[in-house]
Amino acid sequence: MGSPRNLVLIGVFCCVYFVVMFSGGMLGIFSPVMIMVGGIISTLINGIVIMLYLAKVPQFGSLTILGLITGLGMMLTGHVWYVVPTAIITGLIGDAIARSGNYQGKLTNPWRTPSSNSGPWHSSHPYLVTPTTISPTLKPK
Repeated sequence: MGSPRNLVLIGVFCCVYFVVMFSGGMLGIFSPVMIMVGGIISTLINGIVIMLYLAKVPQFGSLTILGLITGLGMMLTGHVWYVVPTAIITGLIGDAIARSGNYQGKLTNPWRTPSSNSGPWHSSHPYLVTPTTISPTLKPK
């Protein structure tokens, strides 16, 4: 895991993953509902990124490192603090799923991406918890 080649690959794929994730989140400029749509779109596109990533670095801990770096990047760009522990936990879950299929399982591969890609959903959390952030007219009477 600690070879220079793997560390460079981790950095490259983290950058690609982060850019795709934030590009999907930027759809929220148009409407708050588009934050959810952007999360779905970026999850689908990042599925390809994660499959390529694990094809190059098929080792336990690779999704956890991706989650840690992505979570820290999200926190540094203004997201809440609990993005980091949640990204690490979901990265561990994704690693466990990928390892159970020996990184090539036809049944486990589709499940490792959504389990390790929780980042976009953290940005939509305030809209799910407080509907008044979407529209002030939704205040309870």
